[in-house]
Amino acid sequence: MHQANRIDSAAKSQSVGAASEPEVCSVILTYNEVDAPLECFRTIRRQDYAKHRVIVVDNGSEAPVYEALERSIPAESLVRIEANKGFTGGMNVGIQRALETACEYIWILNNDVLVPDGHTLRALIKTMIDSDLGLCTPTIVDDYDPKRVRRLYGYSFDEHLWATPLNDADDYETRRVKGQVVCLPGTALLIKADVLRQLGSLDEDYFIQWEDMDFGLRAHKAHVPSASVTSIEINHGFVPAEHRGLAYHYYDARNQILLRKKHLCGWDLYKSLFWGLFRIREIMKWHEEGGRAPANKALMLGLYDGMIGRRAARAEFNIAKHQEWLIRLTMILVDAMTKAVK
Repeated sequence: MHQANRIDSAAKSQSVGAASEPEVCSVILTYNEVDAPLECFRTIRRQDYAKHRVIVVDNGSEAPVYEALERSIPAESLVRIEANKGFTGGMNVGIQRALETACEYIWILNNDVLVPDGHTLRALIKTMIDSDLGLCTPTIVDDYDPKRVRRLYGYSFDEHLWATPLNDADDYETRRVKGQVVCLPGTALLIKADVLRQLGSLDEDYFIQWEDMDFGLRAHKAHVPSASVTSIEINHGFVPAEHRGLAYHYYDARNQILLRKKHLCGWDLYKSLFWGLFRIREIMKWHEEGGRAPANKALMLGLYDGMIGRRAARAEFNIAKHQEWLIRLTMILVDAMTKAVK
């Protein structure tokens, strides 16, 4: 049974009139891929929304890949970056292009997003206007495993800044109404242009991973109203962690540390780092049990770099012996302290 106060856009028939609808710019970022971004581009272009332009940012792909995109995407919609600037840097190029136009809303999209309903954007904009939101997202449907379809409505943070994915609509709504810190995923995030001017763009220190959580925390601190629209769904090409590359494991670990250092201080930071390391220790054990040594070492390198405050992009993810020894010693101490606390 849906709660009465849940933000819903079922009244699609009362859509924003074409004459009065605000301008929207969608930004799709891609790197060394052709099929996924082209399909995403096509579904976004099929939106029944007149004042809508689409920008595809190529994030330094190899020449044959870019040429394939160039053959299928109109020149006015394609932006080329010479070198890979990461998700944050690449998306910021697209966001800046969008802000230079007259658009009032910017829709940032992963390149593996599919929007099956042509009325999705119109319904989202209506929800933004009716509810006076600064940020909103449709429900993200991850159907990598057809036997276990996952719906993502957002993330809830505890006092230690540990993010819990909210996969149940009622749980999401309960936490949102209670005023808990709920961040929206950046997979298909619709943002009011004025909010981006107020908060700034994505923090490029993160490169990839956790930049949406950082943006959500900044929005929360600035009292920007946000919501996941539970009645609208889009599809996302989710890939489980065990099938991802080393970069994912490195940046996921490193950026959790950077996020805590940025948003907490003093004793709150120390407590957050301790419990964060405790949770990450469980992930390390999971990698060890699964025989994923390279992923585990990339994760440990991420922890090391996060602790020393490294923010630059990494091309290689090989951890030195002394770095690995220091992280393993740290985890022994975390295990000992955890037993003492319990």
